[in-house]
Amino acid sequence: MSNSFSCVGNLGKNGEVRTAGNGTVTGFSLATKTVFGDREATLWISCSIWGVQGERLAQYLKKGTSVFVSGELSQREYNDKLYLELDVKSFDFAGPSKASQPDDRNPQPSTDEDVPF
Repeated sequence: MSNSFSCVGNLGKNGEVRTAGNGTVTGFSLATKTVFGDREATLWISCSIWGVQGERLAQYLKKGTSVFVSGELSQREYNDKLYLELDVKSFDFAGPSKASQPDDRNPQPSTDEDVPF
C-alpha cells in the first residue's frame, strides 16, 4: 500500500546529488509551515528525487526556492527522534526562481523599443 502527500515549502539547503547503488539520488530539505490555532511551527521534510530527473533539477535547487512536491511520505526513527522523508514523484517550482529576479548589474530593457528583435 502506498500513500500520497503534497505540500508547498522552501528549500532549506541546495540540492545534493549522490550515487546510490547503480543510480543517483538528489536530496534536499524542505521547510513547510504548519499552524495550530494561534501557534505556527516549521515542519522539516527530507526529500529525495531518484535518477535523471533529480540530476537535471539539482542545478536549480537552491536554498530558499519555493517548490511544490508530491510523493510517498514515510517516517524513520533515529536516536529517539522522528524524521519525515518524501520520495518525490512530482515536482514544480511554486514561485519565481531567484535566477528570474531582476539583477541590478544587468538591467532589463524598460520599453519594447529597447528589445533588439
